[in-house]
Amino acid sequence: MASLPDYNPNKPVDALKKENLNRVSAGLFEMGSTFKAFTTAMALDSGKVSMGSRFDARKALRIGGHTINDFHAKRKS
Repeated sequence: MASLPDYNPNKPVDALKKENLNRVSAGLFEMGSTFKAFTTAMALDSGKVSMGSRFDARKALRIGGHTINDFHAKRKS
């Protein structure tokens, strides 16, 4: 793991500067994008879907009392 620019350990106060933050181990990431990759990988691995599978997302999906909508599908015919 490398994140540059690095800091000089002889000047530990420089480690707290924003530009020296090690983004690999200390950064925060929005998990939505990784969840999409994991969900797709699990679906493919299960054999229930293939690379050619298609899904109609125009209607809301209701699971366990929660409604899941695809905002972009609302503009499709």
